Amino acid sequence: MIKKIGTFRIFLLLIFLMNHTETFSQRFSNKKISRIISKERSLDGSSVAFSLGQLSNSKRIVDYNSDKLMTPGSNVKLLTLYMGLKNFDSFPILNYRKKNSKFYFWSTGYPLLRHHKKSDTTIIELLKSQKDSLIYAVKKNQSKLLGPGWAWDDVNYYFSPERSTFPIFGNLIKIKKTKNDKNKLDFVPKYFEDNLLAEQIDIVDDFKVSNNKDSILIPFRTNDSLFVKLLEDEIDKKIDIEYNELELSENFKTIYSNDKALYELLIQDSDNLVAESIIMMTSGIGSNEFNIEQQINTFQKNEFTDWNDKIFWIDGSGMSRYNLLNTEFILSVLNKIHEILDRQGVVNLFPRYFLNYDKIGSVFAKTGTLRNNRCLSGYIYKGQKIYVFSLMVGNHNSNVIELNKSFKDILLKITKKL
Repeated sequence: MIKKIGTFRIFLLLIFLMNHTETFSQRFSNKKISRIISKERSLDGSSVAFSLGQLSNSKRIVDYNSDKLMTPGSNVKLLTLYMGLKNFDSFPILNYRKKNSKFYFWSTGYPLLRHHKKSDTTIIELLKSQKDSLIYAVKKNQSKLLGPGWAWDDVNYYFSPERSTFPIFGNLIKIKKTKNDKNKLDFVPKYFEDNLLAEQIDIVDDFKVSNNKDSILIPFRTNDSLFVKLLEDEIDKKIDIEYNELELSENFKTIYSNDKALYELLIQDSDNLVAESIIMMTSGIGSNEFNIEQQINTFQKNEFTDWNDKIFWIDGSGMSRYNLLNTEFILSVLNKIHEILDRQGVVNLFPRYFLNYDKIGSVFAKTGTLRNNRCLSGYIYKGQKIYVFSLMVGNHNSNVIELNKSFKDILLKITKKL
């Protein structure tokens, strides 16, 4: 009889432990999350979605509107990062071939040639060293210079440079006031000192009388002949252009770089041209043309098969208003990224948020901002435990400072019980 009672108690204990484990996997009810969100004034009237779980665990600790499609802004760059990590051990900088005393070169889509923040001079040094005639062979581009769903009133701002097959200077003009004479300006590249468009002249005139800016960046309108002109100025050599040299791609050499500056610009600086260029580069692998949209569709079908009819992924940067993702999908991407980078890779690459606020844990995340939309998605390291999270807010009317405070408050209330 005593043995039967003991066995029965063990059975009850096992049932309790099973129920407790299940409760832990979904610790916060949607009702409780709703109450937490409702206390944040900055989120009044907005749409909120929130997912949080342990790394590589399908059970969620928070699962609030996780299937709701939201505008992700630069959270799309997480998808672009994953595409880059899957396709590149090292980055192709330039393709070239020598033929009949001519040095033919063509683009890989690499965007750091004379980039204003992280300039790569490898191409310039190679071209300067050539004794043969230089021929730029143009590789066909099927993608438009401005992405689908981009705002036309953004085209004169630094964050909206045109996409091109061979970016130079980040497709931006840097204009800086001189120390002794604010009316005198320095231009990089210097070509634009005398070759600005009418709308660019207006921007420069406003900049001259501004007291709170020492320098500005303005996108320029790209084309093949302008690219060649700017590159000629850099190497002080003549470059000819040819458009029909596809047979060159049969026997050619490629220069590579192991510099991770591309990913740093993508995640830490949220550089939109770099984001688009990573997908441009991927689309050009083994192809005689570039096609960003086709590459996104192919990658999504291959890597995110279960999400093909549930999300809308349009560009590499997140500037498109047509992008729609949900928090559950973002968590799946974060898991895949962590499998490749591991903990130290994430810490090295992702910005740290809520610094000196360890009550939450160590938060490494990527923001996403598009008018009236704000997102924060990434990783929380709390002791030996690793969590992935995505918090998306749509249709808000608050400023970024207020939203960041609300994000911190929400994460604190959740993580202090983990």
